[in-house]
Amino acid sequence: MDRPHVLLFHDSYMDYVTCLANALAERLPVTVLHSSHMHDWMPGLSDAVRTAVYPYRRMRDPRRLRHLPVVADVAASVGADLVHFQQSVDPWFNLTQLRGRHRLPDVMTVHDVAPHPGDRTTVPGGHLTLRTQRRAMDRFIVHSAPLRLDLVRRWRIRAEKVDVVPHGELGRLYRRLAGRRTGADATSGRQRRPGNVLFFGRVWPYKGLDRLVQAMNLLAETRPGLVLTIAGEGHGLDAYRRAVRPPLAVRVLDRYVEQDEVSELFAEADVVCLPYLEASQSGVHALACGLGVPVVASAVGGLASAVRDGCDGLLVPPGDVAALAAALARVLDDPALRVRLASGATARAVGDLDWGTIADTTLEVYARARGAFGPA
Repeated sequence: MDRPHVLLFHDSYMDYVTCLANALAERLPVTVLHSSHMHDWMPGLSDAVRTAVYPYRRMRDPRRLRHLPVVADVAASVGADLVHFQQSVDPWFNLTQLRGRHRLPDVMTVHDVAPHPGDRTTVPGGHLTLRTQRRAMDRFIVHSAPLRLDLVRRWRIRAEKVDVVPHGELGRLYRRLAGRRTGADATSGRQRRPGNVLFFGRVWPYKGLDRLVQAMNLLAETRPGLVLTIAGEGHGLDAYRRAVRPPLAVRVLDRYVEQDEVSELFAEADVVCLPYLEASQSGVHALACGLGVPVVASAVGGLASAVRDGCDGLLVPPGDVAALAAALARVLDDPALRVRLASGATARAVGDLDWGTIADTTLEVYARARGAFGPA
């Protein structure tokens, strides 16, 4: 059986790369290449995964130029047969890919086809240099059919070069990371907080937190004891706090949530809400599935196909406060529905979102990339 050595190169999406590399390493040789500060964020890599590290430099550090050949150098040193890139909006990282050519088949996973509106982490020139990769790659991976259509339209590449591979569940990884701190499954002894709705992740305007606050204010008028938990850094959190009306209670964790805290935070929630006004894929949905927590999400972008309405969550029209409040009320008020959706989430985590399944599908993409290796 052909077992190519895969070089995974990334500068973000650490939990995604960790899970993918671990699953692939059960099937073929894998080396993960990243900067030194990324390495410190990935304690969940299995012993079967080899790592290659280059020194981290800040964005405007001219010494970054020294790392342009890093892909070719590492690929040659480990005997790689294929390079799998994760999308980056760091222009230096993207130039590294262009200048460090290695004459090997290339695959790129594009997590976000276009910049999210209001996302202040976007680096000037990042998406421009990202799009220059379109002629250098043999295959592309996206996480949903809508993203495939969007990538083909925006990047003007052939549809047959783009494969859909779902975003795998992330719950098992975060349970393991929590277990390293406690010596056991950290979620096993956690108590669910009835009426607790969790909003998790960076807070940017496109994520619709203002609509969620409005919906929760409506629900709290007739449901005492409701709590909205907002966990993650972002912009304008004080304004969201001020928009909360009694009797709704709000708990805000305005900071980076440590990896070993994540599973506990989800275990306390009745439901995780993704009220996004715009979306591509969502690692939050992948986390909720893996941790067996129902979601209520906007039917927008990749979320519309990632969340299976009535199976692992409920979908609502984006921006519709009344529909969002009604869906949250259904989950909060109906224990049987909540249990059914939680079971559906768990079933998906061991089904189509299991990393073994994801790895097998990714191997098929690699085979196509190697078979089509040549000019784009």
